[in-house]
Amino acid sequence: MRPRVQVLMLGSGVILAMGVGGCGESPSVDEGADLPPSQVEANELVAHSDDVVLIRVRGEVVSSGTVFIDAWEAPLTMSLDDPNAIVGLREGVVGMRAGEQRELHIPGDRGYGVQGRGALIPPNAALRIEVELVQIVREP
Repeated sequence: MRPRVQVLMLGSGVILAMGVGGCGESPSVDEGADLPPSQVEANELVAHSDDVVLIRVRGEVVSSGTVFIDAWEAPLTMSLDDPNAIVGLREGVVGMRAGEQRELHIPGDRGYGVQGRGALIPPNAALRIEVELVQIVREP
């Protein structure tokens, strides 16, 4: 049984798909994979655009299914105002609470843009990224 999913579109064109109940499962980038359970408890703090956060992330190129990042078992620290980070990922994490998961559908201009990223990510490639906010590490 699949969870009910709420879909929101940010003004930038990034689409958020968030589980809102149902069977308690989370949306998954890889339909056949089970996600490891979160080791954190949700709290009331929300991520802001200038926070530093610890995230689990798994991303793929929509057109090819190529996984370009899988940091689910080893979460990454990311500054949400880092201009070198994927814009759509930064935008998608803003407003999340610890323990929350989102599936982000990121258009090419909010991903790696016209330059792409080597042979792995072609120019203007749409990305699908699953992200879990583990912790807000630092607030301003």
